[in-house]
Amino acid sequence: MPMKSKSNTKQKLKEKVTAKVGGRLLHFFRYFLTAAILIAVVVILPLSLVWKQVYITRTSMRFDMLRDSLAVLDKEIAALNIKVERLSRTERIEKIAREALELDYPSSKEIVVVRPGKKDQKGFILDSSFWAVIRKSLKPEKG
Repeated sequence: MPMKSKSNTKQKLKEKVTAKVGGRLLHFFRYFLTAAILIAVVVILPLSLVWKQVYITRTSMRFDMLRDSLAVLDKEIAALNIKVERLSRTERIEKIAREALELDYPSSKEIVVVRPGKKDQKGFILDSSFWAVIRKSLKPEKG
């Protein structure tokens, strides 16, 4: 039986050493993990604060740029509205019609009253005199 006790003692010693080494390794791993987490927090927290400030600054710059563009476009719209008002004046249109196009108001003999004819199911006028008047008004006069 002394043999069994030697092997039993060796086994117990081996278990103690393994437990001691494993405990130290586990202890080291805990310290390493804690240190890694602390370093990550120390690095990530300031970086996230800086990133937030950079994002706010970029957004503010873009907002200012868009506001300036909007002001320029508002001025352009105002200028175009003034131009439209000037160009669409009735006096100007009449002057161009008389001088450039040689048009004048029609006399009482030139006025044609168009009475609508019968309509089909889709609402189109069936009377051919209506279309004759339209064709005549679109053709240039000869003579």
